[in-house]
This record gives sequence, C-alpha cells and structure tokens, in this order.
Amino acid sequence: MTTPAFAKPAFKSIVLLPFTMLALAGAAAAVEQRSVQVSYAGLDLATPAGAAIFQQRIDSAVRSICAPAISGVRGVADSQNCRREAAAGARAQQRRVIADAQQERQVLASR
Repeated sequence: MTTPAFAKPAFKSIVLLPFTMLALAGAAAAVEQRSVQVSYAGLDLATPAGAAIFQQRIDSAVRSICAPAISGVRGVADSQNCRREAAAGARAQQRRVIADAQQERQVLASR
C-alpha cells in the first residue's frame, strides 16, 4: 500500500485581506480592501523555529498593511480594527499550512 503524496501549493504564501473603514470628508465611510502576500517559502513550518519566523512575517505584514490611513482617533481605531481582522484571517491560513507541513513530515518519517 502506498502513502498518498501531498499536493504542494503552487505558491508558498498566505494572503491577508483586512477591510478598513476610511472616513471621507462630508460623506459616508467607504470600505477599502487591501491585501498582502506573506511568504513561507524556505521555512520548515513543521518546526517551532520555522513557525516562529512565519509568525514574525505575518506580524510585520499586518503592521504594514494596517498603518493608519488618516490621522487622529479615527485613524487609530481603523488601524486597530484592521489589525484584528488581518490577524484573525491570517491565523486560519497559518494553522492550515502549519498542519499540512506537520502532516507531511509525519508521512515522510513513516516511510
């Protein structure tokens, strides 16, 4: 009996998609969606060290994509909301790719 091979993703990255509310002068707020890819190429996500570096890359991407677009209290609030949404979206993707890496390692070790 052969062990099934794992399908490797074509791109080794996750995408952060936070929605942010932008205050428009004299108008209703508009919703903007921004995205950024976070690469995990070259990382062994089955190890704590690889997972930690991936987390650092995600944290850096969240900070950069969610920098306040406007100044003042509204800008800070929008930035905080953006960071929460981006981090939540990244966590789900991060858990999936780390679980896949760990499962692949277990399969390879059992051969």
